[in-house]
Amino acid sequence: MKCKQCGAGARKDAVFCPKCGVPFAKQRASQSTKRRLTESLPAADEEAESVLWQGRFSPRAMFTPLATAVLFTVGLVLLAKLAQIPQEGWLVVAGLLGVVWIWMVGLLFYRTMSVHYSLTSQRLLHVEGLLWRKIDRIEAIDIDDVILKQGPIERLMGVGTVQLTSSDETTPEFHLPGIRHALDVATLIDNVRRRERRERGLYVESV
Repeated sequence: MKCKQCGAGARKDAVFCPKCGVPFAKQRASQSTKRRLTESLPAADEEAESVLWQGRFSPRAMFTPLATAVLFTVGLVLLAKLAQIPQEGWLVVAGLLGVVWIWMVGLLFYRTMSVHYSLTSQRLLHVEGLLWRKIDRIEAIDIDDVILKQGPIERLMGVGTVQLTSSDETTPEFHLPGIRHALDVATLIDNVRRRERRERGLYVESV
């Protein structure tokens, strides 16, 4: 065996260290006590951050503007027929409708491909952009209130906007539009922020 005091070697049945004279029984007791104390200490209060929900802008949230574009297209074509416009006029109508639909399809593609949301056990992230990306993040403990906004059409389509108010000076309001199953997501965010505040000893409505 080896002496913990001076590092000298000794037989396993030795009572004292042959070099410094320290009793081995005392060293064994000290080592055993240290091990028991170490094992009794609680684990470090650093919970591993885990992803609870991920989502993106839902195409269903574009139902109202797409329906408006359809009505505009039908109305413009009927108006052109009733007015009996010449062939050159139809080219103008086709060009106008082409611009409208290219804009609508491009907007739908951009929103569904560039907007992403991620909720972890500690924070919420909002990522937006294709070539140039912007990332907004807010700590769950900083969220003061969770508000769900839905119009009649949005309720019918099962989407909505989740609005967060926070004590974060850089992002006092945080909007997440186009969320599918918005009520479930809002409830999940509220549960996460309540749990974070309880674990850190804060009242849910105190910050």
